[in-house]
Amino acid sequence: ALAQDASPSRPITVVAPYDAGGATDRMIRHLAPYLSNELGVPVNVENRPGAATMTGTVYFHAQPTDGYTVLFLPPTPYMMNHIEVMGAPYTLDDFDFVNAQEVAQSLLVVPKDNPLQSFDDIIEGLKQPGGLSAGVIAGSSEHISLLLMMERLDIPASNLRLVTFSGGGPTRTAIAGGQVDFGMTPGQGSEAIFDSVRKIAIVSAEANSDWP
Repeated sequence: ALAQDASPSRPITVVAPYDAGGATDRMIRHLAPYLSNELGVPVNVENRPGAATMTGTVYFHAQPTDGYTVLFLPPTPYMMNHIEVMGAPYTLDDFDFVNAQEVAQSLLVVPKDNPLQSFDDIIEGLKQPGGLSAGVIAGSSEHISLLLMMERLDIPASNLRLVTFSGGGPTRTAIAGGQVDFGMTPGQGSEAIFDSVRKIAIVSAEANSDWP
């Protein structure tokens, strides 16, 4: 009887606060049919990108707390940025965390035909004002890591022509298509572009044996 009372009776909406086509978006779209089969109701994914995922998170936060709208979001660093930096109208206590799917590692990659061959080449290019362009997901771990890296190297952030995107799909497309000189992207989910890029560095204390 308790199980019957807890079963949903109408469709569930999953808010995905980023552009379609990125790794996180693909993950929830792969999971949705299995969730639907398990729960016995349709599970629909709704993309609401913008403001480094804050637009969709604010939208989700405003929905009725009846369990029929859920949020699929990498909480770090996005949610912490919303709260600590962007003045979000919510706190962590406003959310119930249900499940964690993965921990992604950041990769620094260059388009395969780009003359940049190494991390040292990128550093030298960054020392020249306006010398290099880079693509990142706005507000992501990769965005923050790149700026912290430049700060540690005493390279002004203004030297870099930074191009931001609201999802992993457009970011990876820009990098693989050579629209930017290099990019930083979550490695998990980027396998589709590995034939089009050269992997330069991983943001990790240890190497990843899957990514030579």
